[in-house]
Amino acid sequence: PGSASRAAESSEQLPWEIAMHVMRYLEWEDRQRVPCLSKAFLALYSSESTWRFFCDRLAEEHAIFVPRAPIRGSWRSTFNHLFTFTRICPLSPRATPAGDEDEVRQFAITVYARFRDAQVAGDSEQAITATIPIHQRLAMLRTQNKCDSKEAMRLLWASAGNAAADPWAGAFVKEALTPERKDPCTGKENTLKQRSASLSPPRTKSPGSAPGSPPRSPPRPMVEAHAHVGVLSLRPKQVVMCAPTIGVKTFRFEGVHAPAAPQADVYDNVRPVVCDFINGINGCVLCYGQTGSGKTYTMFGPDEHVSTSLRIEPTSGVAPRALGEILEAVAARRSQMDISIAMSYVEVFGNEVTDLLREGAAIGPRHLIAVRQVLEDHASMDVASAADIELLLQRAERCKRRGATAMNERSSRAHSLLMLTLRQQHHAGGRVMVSRLCIADLGGSEQVKKSGVEGTQLVEAVNINLGLLALKSCITALRRRKTHIPFNDSVLTMLLEESLGGVSNTAVIVTGNTHPTHAAETVNSLRFGETCGRIEREGVLPTEAASEAIDAINQELAELEAEIRAKERWETRTVIRHDADGDEKLVVTVPVGAEAPRARYEALLGARRELLGM
Repeated sequence: PGSASRAAESSEQLPWEIAMHVMRYLEWEDRQRVPCLSKAFLALYSSESTWRFFCDRLAEEHAIFVPRAPIRGSWRSTFNHLFTFTRICPLSPRATPAGDEDEVRQFAITVYARFRDAQVAGDSEQAITATIPIHQRLAMLRTQNKCDSKEAMRLLWASAGNAAADPWAGAFVKEALTPERKDPCTGKENTLKQRSASLSPPRTKSPGSAPGSPPRSPPRPMVEAHAHVGVLSLRPKQVVMCAPTIGVKTFRFEGVHAPAAPQADVYDNVRPVVCDFINGINGCVLCYGQTGSGKTYTMFGPDEHVSTSLRIEPTSGVAPRALGEILEAVAARRSQMDISIAMSYVEVFGNEVTDLLREGAAIGPRHLIAVRQVLEDHASMDVASAADIELLLQRAERCKRRGATAMNERSSRAHSLLMLTLRQQHHAGGRVMVSRLCIADLGGSEQVKKSGVEGTQLVEAVNINLGLLALKSCITALRRRKTHIPFNDSVLTMLLEESLGGVSNTAVIVTGNTHPTHAAETVNSLRFGETCGRIEREGVLPTEAASEAIDAINQELAELEAEIRAKERWETRTVIRHDADGDEKLVVTVPVGAEAPRARYEALLGARRELLGM
């Protein structure tokens, strides 16, 4: 005990570099026990440098991608998230072995909101107001004046102009009830019948009232309040809106970006999806909103030059930034792994799927075949560098359906989906991990009377709205935990099924316009995002069944080979061979001692040959 105490005391002067050098040679179980040694070691675990060191150990020992900056606020939270990949995504032979059961992850959609400035061409400048419901006014009065409901009610009626505005101001109720008047059934005092007949000032008949008709009540004072519709407040995680039919409503999301927010801040919200994609988990970044609310700007950038270049500029959108980070990570990981990247870029117009990488050619004779070809990477192209990706992006940009409307000069007239497929395998062996990232720039929902479209653009607007309606139906069914999710109602939802089915990290960016004219559409978009944020499902991570079978056979073969080497020995035996010339004695050597393992070994070799077709 004395030596242990002295060792603990001496460790208090142990420099951080030496402590981390010791940690380098410990297993994760031992690293978890280190803080129990002394307060000095415990203090090390409060330093961000220590958790950054642990993240670097994950990268070196388990081939897990670690971003240059923390993705969840701190290096400690980043480590806690990345450590799960040692069990569910064993890219390295040194990965922590997983259990026999499939890994189950809790699926949830993270939702963010982004707004653009109110100055939009074609918008009306007339003031639009909405009536605030009385219950909301009472709640606001209670909060503002820090009073109870009774006082808030008094203030509400007094706000009409004077105290006489209260319709019950002249009411009178007798406080003393005559005890002889009782209910004949219960024998209790009937308070309703004991009230004075004069509850309010006497009513007078109006000159035009019919004889014998009850007198009309005098007009009640108006206590309605009106407010300008639109965005009332933008906070880091909430949006306060005022809109017709709902009054004031607060929406809460994981993050909210004002119109002046830089593009880099928006991308930082979805970086965890990109990082998890590099580590072998499917991901999806989906942008939803009204036409002209800034979806394409958020996902790609303001113009064709910025959206097709991987040289990041301040206005570069989510897609160029994600592609640049993926290429940078792949280049750094090639020393440990064999990696390939395939890229596909399709456009969904009704039930038609076109390939933007092949001059807008139709994919498949029917929509079901087209969906299968896209999801099975038959419409993809291999890419190896930034130049390859920029060339394909420029080709796709030229083939997109675009048009100018009254609400947007650069309106997307179809849904576009950019998909990346990443295949990785460690040089020392291990399972091949396949992950897919979908970046979806959905066409904007629009009202025809506002966008002013007609002819071909009207057909495009109908197709866009039908796809979005099917997507809303799927989101609603997921929110209500229904057993049947109508993914097959639309080609768009078929392609997004993998992203919404519980085995993907999905981030939704809801875009809105702060102009009062679009308040109703902005509320609908925020409601869609609110519904997405309430979805919770359990998903089983997909595995490569064939790869796992070969890995299991190879592992058992190695164990049987070690057992045979340990048990088997050579024995000399005398055998008699019978032939036409008579019997002959032969002395032979045969392996004995491991007959059962050797039989199993040979059976497994045959099974592996059948699986491999060799």
